[in-house]
Amino acid sequence: MNYFVGEVQSWPRRTLLCMTLCALCACGGSSETSGVASTPSPVTGSNEPAPSTSSGLELVAGSLGGPGNLDGVGSEARFNFPLALALDSEGRLLVLSVDDRAIRRVDKDGRVNTIIRWTKNQIPASEIVRNETRQLLPLPDGSILLVGYRTVFRLTLQGSIERVFAWERALLQPNYLKFLVDRNGQLYAVQSSDTNTAVLFGQWSHRLVKISMDRKDSSAVQAVEGSTVFGSGVIDAAVDTQGRIHLLVSQANETFASLYHLNDTEKLVSADSVVMLDKVLPSCLPAMSLSYLRFHAIDAGGNLYLWAPKCRVDDANPAQQRPDFYHTEIMRYRKDGTSDRWIMPVPSTLVPGNGNAVVSREGSLFMAVPNSDEVYKVSETGSVSTLAGLHADQSLSTSLTPMLPPNTAIAGFRDVIWEPLSKQIYLDTLAGPAGTGLIGFTALLPFDDARKTGAVVLRSELSDKHPTGFASRPTADGRGGFFAWGERRDGQGRAVPLPRPRLPAGLHPDLYNYVPRQVWLDANGWVTENYVIAVHRWRLEQPSQSFVVGGKSGAYRDAVDGPANSAMLGVARAMAVDDQGVVYFVDEAPLRDGESRPYRLLRRMALDGGVTTVTGLRDEIGLANYNNSSAEYAIEDIAVDKTGNVYLADTTNHVIRKVAPDGSASVLVGQLGQRGMRLGALPGALDSPLGIEIDDSNMMYILTPGALVRVQLP
Repeated sequence: MNYFVGEVQSWPRRTLLCMTLCALCACGGSSETSGVASTPSPVTGSNEPAPSTSSGLELVAGSLGGPGNLDGVGSEARFNFPLALALDSEGRLLVLSVDDRAIRRVDKDGRVNTIIRWTKNQIPASEIVRNETRQLLPLPDGSILLVGYRTVFRLTLQGSIERVFAWERALLQPNYLKFLVDRNGQLYAVQSSDTNTAVLFGQWSHRLVKISMDRKDSSAVQAVEGSTVFGSGVIDAAVDTQGRIHLLVSQANETFASLYHLNDTEKLVSADSVVMLDKVLPSCLPAMSLSYLRFHAIDAGGNLYLWAPKCRVDDANPAQQRPDFYHTEIMRYRKDGTSDRWIMPVPSTLVPGNGNAVVSREGSLFMAVPNSDEVYKVSETGSVSTLAGLHADQSLSTSLTPMLPPNTAIAGFRDVIWEPLSKQIYLDTLAGPAGTGLIGFTALLPFDDARKTGAVVLRSELSDKHPTGFASRPTADGRGGFFAWGERRDGQGRAVPLPRPRLPAGLHPDLYNYVPRQVWLDANGWVTENYVIAVHRWRLEQPSQSFVVGGKSGAYRDAVDGPANSAMLGVARAMAVDDQGVVYFVDEAPLRDGESRPYRLLRRMALDGGVTTVTGLRDEIGLANYNNSSAEYAIEDIAVDKTGNVYLADTTNHVIRKVAPDGSASVLVGQLGQRGMRLGALPGALDSPLGIEIDDSNMMYILTPGALVRVQLP
């Protein structure tokens, strides 16, 4: 199978997804007449998939990799920014998946299971920050300590969460702060600082401290006997496979480092191990740069596992080298001074520090690389393999080769479009300068199943002419052409006259300043324009025959059913128009007094402009929305089949929801709150569906940030 995905480059996938959430989408499908207002019934969000006679979800093109939270074995599993690792008492790997708000466990057979999950109300988002190293510390009783930004939490498998320790800078004064737990479950912390911090704030004490989790004041922290004599020489600390704490301390003007361990009487005693620092620190590091060295673990044989950056040529001065913190080395340093060095498998945007590398009792090294969403295993012989997770192939050149202008590349996808006359699938893309990931224009490309290539049909620059062009999405006009950015084009992108009538007076001022977000032409010759807070409808052959629903100046925006002259819209976030001109849209009602989140409705507009509510859209599943802090869920696109079923692309919860004509709802594709791509029998799994379309054979196409998949509807 040939693949295509966006060449995201410097744009994180989550950034592109957030960009697309502000844009509206378009599809096609059913017929209906107006009716009286109805009481909305909630969509319950059932995990039961709707019945289907299809063979399941299949890949058309793209990559199944990328971030996610699917459980499974090996590459079936997905991680979402894995930030910290630990080993439990049975030697099983624990993974902190930051963007999932979860702790995942990798069993000895390679199966990944989610064992603990929390909400932002239980652990604030400010405590678990993507760009800060965090730690997992298993305790002998089976509970797990989670080290946050200012707080240590105790989590149990039964779901309880307790704050056991919190600190301020005045208490621990850390620049580099690492927590450790010994075999008895006692909590310790080691502090250190770099040279720049010492100059600015004075030399902070480098020490090992013991923390009493049952105390809530400054007496909870006590320096371990003997650790303060090291002065500024404490480099780092680690726990061995027997649960003993070891300190790495620089000696003799930082030419070598000695290893100390905490004995049973809680005193630091010297060990025999000595590390020659000139053998582990790269030559390009400046003097007094021991803060760049990290001590991850010590195995059963007394080998130390250290981290340091590699050297690379300085771009400004090719004759010199400088530290490269995106390409790092993990070293196994033996007592005889020899070492093994392993380059991290992919560039890492996070400096390995507190807890994203551990060593098992068997001598295997595990590393979490957050920006690749993978966990790697380095065997005792040095072979590197992916333990779990599958990194998305962010390359466009080998599969989809659109005829973009020279030195430009696709930076992301927004929508999939079905053009019924030519029976052609088109991809709405974001593009910009090659090698940058920046966005300068949008482009509509035909997608050919065999060639994976095609010339640009439509293109819109980010300019004064189309200030909202990136928020608007092209739609097929059903006659071989397109509506895009308020204009009509034929299949070759040439302009076609569009005798649009003037909007009537008395509407909200914004409606007169911008082009419509979406435009459709139905079989009856009616043009439907979506202005988000209003819908403008007029006949193509008789432009004077027109009316506007909603958008009245000075009126409070709300979802009010009724005939065309009295119905009101809140915010129409996603819309579809069927061949007969019946409009279906998701309406976000504004917040009212006492409400904390917007209430979404699936609404229907008949040929005469009368608006009724099909059903309410309510989230009943709680944890499915941990990826979005402000909304219940985001419906990014909708489509309608020939029998009047409406399909909703629920981007936040990673599913396609199906709403029957009677308002009953179910999940057709995907699993609520489970992010990742899984093909085969429904429900399968999806990653942030962005667009959906249904062709004339009732085949549904689903566009995700990295793949185009499809499923045959009954």
